[in-house]
Amino acid sequence: MESRLFQSRWSAPQMRALKTSLLVALVMIPSVARSQTSWTGSISSDWFDPSNWSAGVPTGTLDATIDGGMVSVIAIDTAEAKSLSLGTIGTGSLTLLGSADLFTSQDSIIAESFGSNGSLNIGGTGTHWLGSEKLTVGKAGTATVNIVSGGILQSGNPIFGTGAEVAMESTSSVDINVTGLFSRWDIRGGINLGVEGTAEMTIANGAQVIVTERASSTSKKFGSNAQITVDGDGSLWQLGFVRLGEGGSTHLDIVNGGTVEGFQALMGYEATGRGQAQVAGEGSKWLVKDLSVGVFGQGQLDIIDGGSVGILGETVISIAPLLGSLGSVRVSGKDSVLTGRSVSVGFDGSAFLQVESGALVAVTDGSSRIGPRSGASVVGEGSR
Repeated sequence: MESRLFQSRWSAPQMRALKTSLLVALVMIPSVARSQTSWTGSISSDWFDPSNWSAGVPTGTLDATIDGGMVSVIAIDTAEAKSLSLGTIGTGSLTLLGSADLFTSQDSIIAESFGSNGSLNIGGTGTHWLGSEKLTVGKAGTATVNIVSGGILQSGNPIFGTGAEVAMESTSSVDINVTGLFSRWDIRGGINLGVEGTAEMTIANGAQVIVTERASSTSKKFGSNAQITVDGDGSLWQLGFVRLGEGGSTHLDIVNGGTVEGFQALMGYEATGRGQAQVAGEGSKWLVKDLSVGVFGQGQLDIIDGGSVGILGETVISIAPLLGSLGSVRVSGKDSVLTGRSVSVGFDGSAFLQVESGALVAVTDGSSRIGPRSGASVVGEGSR
């Protein structure tokens, strides 16, 4: 009876189509399962031991996940993965050393979920992680990145979008250290440093962070925080356009001979944004062609102890140019210099420029414009 009932509901062609569909589904199941491999670390910390992975060593077609308190090490050889996740819901760590190479072709992420921890360590000359798409560092968790002793990290695609997103959600906390001669982070497509969370980035001892293509931002949304330190001779942060303290709070320190280079910097961009910068010490410099200190929000710039900001004859400097904005610039100490083509002190906003203790403001058009809600002060011997 059951057989006749079944036969009456399904014709022979329908049965053949059903069998074909089931066969296709069964064939597809292994390929779906094999699209990802997760680190188990059951044998050792060696990336290249297949017994340490749930579905074998990652390849260019497999997404790799390191989680659950595990640490993986890539030493000397060349590794690859379609994408890499470090600390999805737990803790994951990866170390590259001894001229190792890692290649990834899709977006990768460190510290994805709230409560997760992810860390990346790249150390040694000739050691690289070369990623051709975006890297998210601290989506909702806690992330640490150390690029040291000549290690190189590359992320981003300048054609399709942002090269790096750092501290994306309010629960995220990120610490990035790029330290040592020849250590470098190449970001193709711009960086958002501190989207909703808290981010710290230190570039020191001759290291470089190079951002190419597209605009960048720090402290993108209200409540976010970013601290950037460029410390030491030869240390460089190079980028094109940046909103420094777009909607949250950012502090930039350029010290001990460090350098920041860029085309345009807008400090305190939105009404809630606060951008602060200090350029301190002989040889410390901020080379920028268009600088606004307080756009819609608040901006503060201190140039002290021999630091310099601007390019003689080129930089256009605006302090609190728009209604409701607040901006202050202090140039203090012998050999401290603010220089450019022109300087405008509070066109519609509230601004103050203070030159003291032998410091210099030099503009090639020979004039400074001071708005009705603003002022300037030049005090101390040799100040001008």
